[in-house]
Amino acid sequence: MRTSGVASGVFAAWGLAIARGECPTLPTEERTVYMPGHNVNVTIPALPDDTASYSYAAENALVAIPAACVSEFAGDISNAADLLNKNDCDPQGMKYLRIQDLSGGYSKLKEMKDCAEGLVLGFHGSGGPGWGAVQYAAITSGVGFVHIIPDSMAMPDSMGLKGKLPVKAGNEITTTDYCGSYSSATGKCSKFNKPFCYSTKFDNIISDSTQYRMYVEGVYQIRKRENDYFVENNQDLLSAFSKVYAIGNSEGAMILNRYYHADLHKFLSGMIFDGWSCEYNYFLPCADAAKICGDECDKSIPLLNLIGAGDEYFGRVETSMAARVAAHDDGYGAATITGNCHATFTSQSFTDTTTVVFGDTEHTPKYWNDNVVRAATLDFMGKGTTSWKDGCTEVSDVWECPLTGAATCMPGWTRNADEVNTCASETEEPVQEWEVRKLGLSGGTAVITMALAGAFAVGLVSLGALMGKRVRGGGEKPLASLAVE
Repeated sequence: MRTSGVASGVFAAWGLAIARGECPTLPTEERTVYMPGHNVNVTIPALPDDTASYSYAAENALVAIPAACVSEFAGDISNAADLLNKNDCDPQGMKYLRIQDLSGGYSKLKEMKDCAEGLVLGFHGSGGPGWGAVQYAAITSGVGFVHIIPDSMAMPDSMGLKGKLPVKAGNEITTTDYCGSYSSATGKCSKFNKPFCYSTKFDNIISDSTQYRMYVEGVYQIRKRENDYFVENNQDLLSAFSKVYAIGNSEGAMILNRYYHADLHKFLSGMIFDGWSCEYNYFLPCADAAKICGDECDKSIPLLNLIGAGDEYFGRVETSMAARVAAHDDGYGAATITGNCHATFTSQSFTDTTTVVFGDTEHTPKYWNDNVVRAATLDFMGKGTTSWKDGCTEVSDVWECPLTGAATCMPGWTRNADEVNTCASETEEPVQEWEVRKLGLSGGTAVITMALAGAFAVGLVSLGALMGKRVRGGGEKPLASLAVE
C-alpha cells in the first residue's frame, strides 16, 4: 500500500484502536491511499465538520407525491415526471420532482399531511437517487405516502468528495421503466474519479483492511451529516405526519442501519433494510457499527429486512464479497456471515421484526421478486395483508421465499412481460386511494386490489445466466466490478 506519511500515522492509530475492539473516528487531515484493484492513489480531503456544508442533499431532494396530493396541489407542482407504478392496474397518478420545483418546498409538503397517508424518508444506494430507491418511491406513493429522497450525489464539486453534477429536473428523468435506472444526474461518479466515487473490489479491501475501514467510515460520515441537516431543519415536516417510515436500499440501508438521530427516530413508525444484512462485514469499520441505530433507538420500533440469498455483496453464499473478505487472512467481518439482519435484530432484543430472504436472488430483491417484496412492504406499512407468506417457509424465524415464476426484471434488467400480474383483476377497474376518499369509503378499502398481490412469488432465473454481465447506470459492467448500488 502506498500512503502519505501523515496517513501512515493515522492508519497505525486506527490499527491499534481496532485491535482494542474500538470503532475509531475519522482523521481530520487529508490522506492518500492506494486502491490496487483500480491501480490508483486516492487523495481524500478531511470532511467538513459543519452540518450546513451538507445542505445540498436536502435542497436537491427528489420527491414522489401521491395522486390525491397531486390533485390538490397541482398548481404548486412544476417540472415533474409522471411516476409510473409497475403494472397499469397498480395505483397510478403520482408525480416525481425536485423539492425546489414544488412551490413552498418543504413547507408545502407539510400541508400534504391531510391528503397523504404518511411520509417516507428514502436512503438511496451508492449511485444516487435511482434504481431500487425510486421503485420504493413508486410503491409507497402509490398507496398514498409522500416519499422524500435526499440526493447525496448533488454534492458541489467544490467539496471534492463525490457527486454527479449536473442534476436533472424531475421531468428530465425517465420514470416509465420500472426496471430502469431512473438516472437523476448527467455526471459520473465511479472508479474513484472523485475520492468517494467507489467501485467495490476485493483487492482494494484486503490489501490493507485498516485503510479500507477508514474509507467506508468516510462513506458513512458523509451520508450521516447530510441526514443530520435534513432532520434538524425539517422537524415541522416530520412532526406533521402521523406515520413516518424510513427505507434504505444497499448503501442507503447500511446508512439507515447505523444512523441515529433522536429527532428522527422519535417519529419513526418503522424501518426497512433492502439489499443489506445488518452484520459486521467489509462495509463497516468495526463490529459495533453493525448495531441498529447504534443501539440507541427504542427496541419496539418495527423492522423489516429484505435480501437475496445470493446477494453478491452481502449474501450468505461463499462467493459474496462479505463472505470472501471475512474468510481471508487479511480480511475482516463476522465469524459467520448469515447474509441477513435476523441475528442483529435478535442480539439487540428488538421485539417487532421480520426478515425475508429470497432464493435464487441477488442484489437487490425487487429485480427478481418484486411481487413479494412490495406485498411484504405494504403489509409492514399497514397497507396490505400477510398473504405474501403463503408461498414462503419460516425457518428459524426467517422467511425463506423461493422464486416460482418469471422474474420481474430478469434476465437483462428489463421488465419481464411473463411475470405474473398480481395487482387488480384484469376484469375489474382498480380502486385507488384518492378515489376512495372521494367516494367517502373507509381507508382500509383503498388498496385492497393491490394488497391481494402478496401470495405470489416470481421468476426463477438461473444464477449461472447472470454471471456474465449486467447493465447498471447506463453502462455494461462485469458483475464483480460493480459498485454497491
